Amino acid sequence: WPQIGWYLQQYLKLGVALHLPELSDHYLVWDADNIPIKPFEMFGDNRNTVRFCANPSSKKAVGYGKFYTALTGLELKHPMQGRNIYNFVCGYMMFYKPYVKEMLD
Repeated sequence: WPQIGWYLQQYLKLGVALHLPELSDHYLVWDADNIPIKPFEMFGDNRNTVRFCANPSSKKAVGYGKFYTALTGLELKHPMQGRNIYNFVCGYMMFYKPYVKEMLD
């Protein structure tokens, strides 16, 4: 079960919303193996739009598509830009604490 560490990471990312009362409503979780190389804004102009990342698809993200299909019964749709196929596997994620708490209740 090499994925067990990945699952633990996901539980920790969600569980922090329940255990840190001083945590802001929007909190960013950043994978330790990613390094930002230039400034970027997480929110759009109206602060109601959260930006997301899309990365060029690679073979290392294949497991994500299989997991998505097993979980939802649907085929994962990859966004296209020109001839490039992208995925939503990303090294960071913005969480909204009220939604996380609702999901975990």
